Amino acid sequence: MIQDLLLWSLQVSLLIVLMYGAYWLLFRKNTYFQLRRLTVLFCLLLAILIPSMEIEVQLPWSNPIERQLESITFEPDFHLETSVTISPQAETEALETSQKFSWQELLLNAYLIGLCIAAGLFLLEIIKLANWYYFGARRTDIQDNVITHKGIKYPFSFWKWIFIPQETDYDQDTWEIIEKHESAHLNQHHTLDMVLINLIQCFFWYNPVIYLIQRELKENHEALADRSVLNTTDFRVYAQALVSVSINFSALKLGHSFALISTLSKRITAMQTKRTAMTKTLSSVIMMTLIVACLTVANVLKSQDLAQVTSREEALEIVKRRNSRNIPFLIFSELTDKHQRILDRLKAAYPEKTILFAYSKNPQSYDFLERRQHKQKALYFDKLDDNEKSELIEIIKSDTMKLLSNRMLINAETKYKFSPMELMQEIETSINYNANYIAFYEPSKEKLEDKIYDISEVDIKPEPMGGIETFVRAIALDIEIPKQINKRDIPASIDFEVVINGGTLLTNIKLLTELKGSDKKNKEMYLFFGQVHDMMRAKVREFYVWKRGIKDGKEVRVRTTIAIPTKYMM
Repeated sequence: MIQDLLLWSLQVSLLIVLMYGAYWLLFRKNTYFQLRRLTVLFCLLLAILIPSMEIEVQLPWSNPIERQLESITFEPDFHLETSVTISPQAETEALETSQKFSWQELLLNAYLIGLCIAAGLFLLEIIKLANWYYFGARRTDIQDNVITHKGIKYPFSFWKWIFIPQETDYDQDTWEIIEKHESAHLNQHHTLDMVLINLIQCFFWYNPVIYLIQRELKENHEALADRSVLNTTDFRVYAQALVSVSINFSALKLGHSFALISTLSKRITAMQTKRTAMTKTLSSVIMMTLIVACLTVANVLKSQDLAQVTSREEALEIVKRRNSRNIPFLIFSELTDKHQRILDRLKAAYPEKTILFAYSKNPQSYDFLERRQHKQKALYFDKLDDNEKSELIEIIKSDTMKLLSNRMLINAETKYKFSPMELMQEIETSINYNANYIAFYEPSKEKLEDKIYDISEVDIKPEPMGGIETFVRAIALDIEIPKQINKRDIPASIDFEVVINGGTLLTNIKLLTELKGSDKKNKEMYLFFGQVHDMMRAKVREFYVWKRGIKDGKEVRVRTTIAIPTKYMM
């Protein structure tokens, strides 16, 4: 948790530095102070939000079907290690890892100490203001929201109140100017900005740019308040009042002081500066928008190409995010006590048979025993309740040797392999989501030949549950045509060549529908065809398992064409 906070803080800090750098280059001499104020606040809030935002996008492709998305498979690489030998080199690496961890701990502790100190200083200012508010005297003879206290050294405003030094007697003209200036701060809600930037400073106390932004906001506030006063007051009169009341104290971070000597010269110069041309301001806004948009896109969009991942940790996070419900059942070779007793009784009744079992999400898949390449003879079906799922999870958890020593290749796109222990939370989710039914069966000794027959060569054609018409109609009804594609441009059907292996296994999927023009011109349409392809595979996995074709009384693999009618699409 603390490590995540530090990582988030570092990511946000980098974004703040980049955005403020762009702001400083484009707006530091601009006189549209309200625009500058809003730009700074927007960039701050966006920088804070960006690390928590994530949108996955597919990489550009010329033909989505040829990318073989179906190759995202689960391949086990189980090698049970009964002994482990630690070499001197391994000991050295372990020591280096330990030392690195110590540096990490030191960095975390330093960050937390700084955060606590910054939060403490912020709290002290709040306490000081609260003390002046509750124990100060109300100057109702001057104005209802004016408070005076012996601890106050100069006039300033905060929230809804104007604070002035005790026993100070300003002349009428000077007080009117002070009141106009501080009321401008209050009416424009500048206090909210200062509270926000000081809270942000607590988390990014180590970043010097935060202090520059804090100063920038205060200077913008003073410029806005000065401009408000100058609408009704002569410049010379106002400047004279500022000089007469100016003080050389360190100001509260949360308050807006009327006149500090350290900033007075800069404020007077800003009052006399000619307004920035609108065309220059618009060009700066456009440039700032483009820079911020590029930074946002670069940080928010995450590529789905695991092959480009450079670290194991990053690959693991992507695997967890994608496969939270789909960790393979390859390690689910365990049975609850109830089903173990049933298996023992079946083996006793059929000692000559080989009896296997499999879990499944849907009961209808047992018509053909989902994901099985060959014919099986079903012996027993059952449904798992929540208690049995919990028991199954605990049994799997208890086999720590298996969880730690095995390695799973989760995705063909990445070279990294992970132990089941690293994916235990995802395994639990997958069991609860998928292990709804169990089947005991006798596997067929008849092997499915490798030869692939054309559909015209078989005696009985392969078909999905419910028939081919029901299958293709279900795909089309669940597809939504993207807004950027005109339905009139879509062909009457989207055709795929596939090999039917039986169950839920479709392979060698190839797009047959061709489009005129270049791949670049037809990119959006090809991406849409990719969505249809994905929907077809999803329907097969969920509901529409396939019967194999029959040739000379034997089940065979069949190549056929599946045409998805587009008339049902909206």
